[in-house]
Amino acid sequence: MKIGLIGLGNAGSQLARVLHRKHLGLQAIFSRDAQKVEKEGKRMRIFYTNELAKLPVDLDLYILAVPDGAITEVAAQLAGVIEGGSVVHVSGSQP
Repeated sequence: MKIGLIGLGNAGSQLARVLHRKHLGLQAIFSRDAQKVEKEGKRMRIFYTNELAKLPVDLDLYILAVPDGAITEVAAQLAGVIEGGSVVHVSGSQP
């Protein structure tokens, strides 16, 4: 499975590290913070970007690890970028 992770805050960073360390298919990461995403992407040797439109469009799963208030907006932006795959989020309070 090819996985992309959007958001490198506390939850997203930890999730990215686990997915990478366990070889679970993390292929790409996104963060608005250019320095953070570059550092993590180079460390993990995977695709990284701070521009959502540049995420690979052919991943199987996109994980949103963004603040609750940003889920709807980021999901809508992502829908205009990707060609398929499933989208999930790690929030516990948003439907």
